[in-house]
Amino acid sequence: MNRVIEKSKPPVFRQMGLCLALATIFGLVAEAPPQRAASDDSVLPPPKSNLVPLHWPDLAKLEADVREQLVAAQNALTGAARNPRTPDAKLSEAYGTTGQIYQAYSLNAPARECYLNASRLTPKDFRWVYLLGNLDQQQDLVDEAIRRYQIARTLRPDYVAVPVNLGRIYLQLDRLEDAQENFRAALRIDESSAAALYGLGQVALSQRSYAEAVSYFQKALALIPGANRIHYSLAMAYRGLGDTDKATAHLAQQGPVGVRASDPLVDGL
Repeated sequence: MNRVIEKSKPPVFRQMGLCLALATIFGLVAEAPPQRAASDDSVLPPPKSNLVPLHWPDLAKLEADVREQLVAAQNALTGAARNPRTPDAKLSEAYGTTGQIYQAYSLNAPARECYLNASRLTPKDFRWVYLLGNLDQQQDLVDEAIRRYQIARTLRPDYVAVPVNLGRIYLQLDRLEDAQENFRAALRIDESSAAALYGLGQVALSQRSYAEAVSYFQKALALIPGANRIHYSLAMAYRGLGDTDKATAHLAQQGPVGVRASDPLVDGL
């Protein structure tokens, strides 16, 4: 399944999804003794030696209902962290779920700390290493993003967004063979991945294999006709072939809508 990308991202403040996420971690503290509000402290100390402190974000400028949701999540996580009977798997889930809520509100620094702890508690859980890689990619930490995506790829070889994201990073680094290998791997997972086809078209365009680029771009556009950003790439490929009429025609149809791979974890935020 493919996804189109608009120039502007949709709002992430979806109350129902956040409430469900909070409900997940509230159950983790049922056996814990009463705790004072997490917001009383600026840091949640790591409950285990291999974990990192969690620095609570400043919630003062957020809307009241958003602030209440985040404080509730922090309190629930605090209860789980301070309860010595909390199993690693449940503590990992508490950190990871809180990290997802933070990331949904673009509070990326505490989200990263949450994902780090969740990943260290359950190293084989694909979600946390993948979402860490996603944060790395957003923040242009390319070496870390590559390392984490490679780990994620071994944990979930069937998750098409991993090789697509790796391919895009390698394409930006002009590592065309690595980009090509990852886009082809994505196509092996999903032969109708417009994002992988578009990526292969970009590789071919960079290699000046213009006819090959046209073929990939046309296949991607056929799958996602509304992805009008592809028209610009087609125009560049036709210009490379010397076909100015088709280049001009596609330039006239270009727009801001792109395409990316289906990514349930990030979409779910």
